[in-house]
Amino acid sequence: MLKDIEPVWAGYSQGRNVDLGGLIASDLRFPAGLRLSPHEHEVATIGVTLARWLRCALDYIHAHATDSIGLAEVAREAGVHPVYFARAFRAQTGLPVGAYLRKLRVDQAAEKLASTNLSIADIALAAGFSDQSHLTRVFRALTGVTPATYRQRRRS
Repeated sequence: MLKDIEPVWAGYSQGRNVDLGGLIASDLRFPAGLRLSPHEHEVATIGVTLARWLRCALDYIHAHATDSIGLAEVAREAGVHPVYFARAFRAQTGLPVGAYLRKLRVDQAAEKLASTNLSIADIALAAGFSDQSHLTRVFRALTGVTPATYRQRRRS
């Protein structure tokens, strides 16, 4: 069955963010049915304190998701050592940087598949994948269906 990759959260929002000298403590809950962008979802659901460098890294990744970016480049932008960055990023988000980036790209591709008539090859390139087969492989691994099947099911 198709896995829903659009984040939907239930709950009630108090929307409190507290700046603790470089750390952000979030106690966020959202109204039922609220749809968040992948970036809003990630920032809101980490559920632990976020260092400024991590917030900077997430912002950079989301701004350059369709570009060819690597761990060292993101770590440099965040101002931390790449090895520390890789370990801390995984500890905070639950995913390595590469897997996070692939998930973000699949989310972007899924949105375009559902809302446009662009070819799957064009969507793959626009989302930052090297070609259609790369998108198809990653998309199937994360969602359980091919991009064509996803598009067909979303439109029916």
